[in-house]
Amino acid sequence: EMLLSALRDLIAIKTARAPAMLFFTSRDEARRKASVIETKRLSRIFELVCEAERDVLRNVSVQTVLIDVGAKIKTI
Repeated sequence: EMLLSALRDLIAIKTARAPAMLFFTSRDEARRKASVIETKRLSRIFELVCEAERDVLRNVSVQTVLIDVGAKIKTI
């Protein structure tokens, strides 16, 4: 949940005028962090984390899920 909130904030800070922050307490901090990664990549990482969360809820091994999502993130 926290990771998804952080990713959501980073995407929002890049695409919206003055979004409400869910994770970051400072818009400036969110802007700095968001400036080093493309919106498209952030969106894909968000999707991968959502998939990973669904897999864990379906009782897939957490270790397997983390290895899989890490490998996928490295390729984008």
